[in-house]
Amino acid sequence: MVKKKKKNKNFIWIIGGVVGLIILGFLFLNPFTEKTGEVIGKSSIGKTEKMMKETCPYECCPAGDYIEKNCPLDYECISNSCIPLDSDGDGLTNIEEKNIRTDPFSYDTDGDTLSDYQEYVNLGTNPLDKNTDNDRYDDAEDPNPTKTNSAEIKVEVVRNEGYWNEELKSKLYPLLGCLLIYGVESSFGEISGFIASACSYLISGASIVSLIQEDISYRDIEVQVQNIGDDYTSYVNYILNVYIQYENTPKELFDNQNINVGILEAGENSVKKITYVFKVEDYTIKKLKDILDGKTGDKQYIFEIENLDYERFDF
Repeated sequence: MVKKKKKNKNFIWIIGGVVGLIILGFLFLNPFTEKTGEVIGKSSIGKTEKMMKETCPYECCPAGDYIEKNCPLDYECISNSCIPLDSDGDGLTNIEEKNIRTDPFSYDTDGDTLSDYQEYVNLGTNPLDKNTDNDRYDDAEDPNPTKTNSAEIKVEVVRNEGYWNEELKSKLYPLLGCLLIYGVESSFGEISGFIASACSYLISGASIVSLIQEDISYRDIEVQVQNIGDDYTSYVNYILNVYIQYENTPKELFDNQNINVGILEAGENSVKKITYVFKVEDYTIKKLKDILDGKTGDKQYIFEIENLDYERFDF
């Protein structure tokens, strides 16, 4: 009976030891137990600090008192606000430059010395093209960079005036009467023989043959070329056609001239003067008599301009 009690006593000690180990393990492994003098690794410190920081309450937070919060691409964090980047400092943000396809890292994308901001915002020009309006001037030197500067040429006849050699006219008038008495209605060059000799006495013996080479009338034409555009042209070329027309008859080409003008600045004009000289032999006797009597037959001079060509930029 004594031996049995000893075995029971040993069993009790064993059970007590196991329970004690369990209690000690729970105390040392419990995460809620305050640890004094424990050495903690670096990774544990970072996690602890992060757990201690508050979430960033702003648009962005740099590394510091709050958990770091970054801005989207093309923005920078300034005073906890996300501000659009302007990498080249031209006044346009990177986002704006990407939208208009300019280079966000170049102050002047097209190289015309004007910043992308000046062109896009102030001038309304194309920051991708140094000559927005395709004239002879780049945007930086163009007084009207969004309007094509070009010459514009206007051609018109500003003078059409005829006049007579009054001295010769006074001599011819009695001669014409004499020739018509003899029924001669042909040209002066056809007059000869007795008729020519008889009528010559009316003009103090002067020869009719010599008279037919003299200038009897003149016509002055002035054609003005005016540049009404806002740019110069280095040349102007055109053809002037002059027609004569009598009442109820088709017009007939009288003269044709190719006219060339040099440099013509904006607002300037150039006048081409043309004088037509008519000799006595250019008229038939009857026609000259009718004209001197005021019977013009409603003769008209008609002017037409064709093939006008000059330097222009009206694309």
